[in-house]
Amino acid sequence: MKVVTVDIGNSKIKTGEFYNSELIRTLVIDDPLEIKPLIYGSHIDVVVSSVVPKQTSLLESILKNQSNTDIFLLDHSLDFGFGITYSPLNSLGLDRLSSVAGAKHLLEIENALHDYDFVITIDFGTATTVNVLQVGKPSVFTGGMIAPGLRIMNSALNQFTAKLPLIESYHTGSFLGNSTENSIRSGILNSTVGLVERVSDHFSALSQDIKIFVTGGYATQLMPHLQVPFQYEPFLNLIGIYSVYYRNKK
Repeated sequence: MKVVTVDIGNSKIKTGEFYNSELIRTLVIDDPLEIKPLIYGSHIDVVVSSVVPKQTSLLESILKNQSNTDIFLLDHSLDFGFGITYSPLNSLGLDRLSSVAGAKHLLEIENALHDYDFVITIDFGTATTVNVLQVGKPSVFTGGMIAPGLRIMNSALNQFTAKLPLIESYHTGSFLGNSTENSIRSGILNSTVGLVERVSDHFSALSQDIKIFVTGGYATQLMPHLQVPFQYEPFLNLIGIYSVYYRNKK
């Protein structure tokens, strides 16, 4: 059976095509209308996780005109495969829950989930989010962190100062910047890297058995600077969305 997962984020829409539980194709789009090439076949379940209500409504209106599709919307009432300690629950981004569900699913496939005490996902997107699963029976999402993403930090510097510019790329070849642009790059990158290292240090002090997953649009620009062990999964949220769908489908 074919299932299409859709992760509507603040900047991009990621889509994944699953066949017999295997992710066989991905597509990153800007507009919900661009999902149409994935909507082929006799019957398709389209599973949607969104943090942008306007885009969700647009996608629903598109899919309702497709006779071969059923829509499955993720919400906080579903079984994500772990307990959730967060208040109020409906303020917790579904993207954060999906990333944790994806990490848990990947480890369960390898029968490795209980090798760890903490599983942490870090999503370098419009915002940088840190999401923590404490592994146990049952496992529990215990919270995390939300910080400005690279672009937001740069935009704030540009907006609230007279001369600091917006920059196109965040790649930097040195720890210190030797120009204003490179100093901004270094400051932004090292602020985020420092957050990751502090998270790693905190949980490493609690347990030697931690696992960090990294994902998000800015991940490839940050990964060369990370000095902590991690696993990169560019479509972690899509995997998580599918795992929640599979757990809850009737």
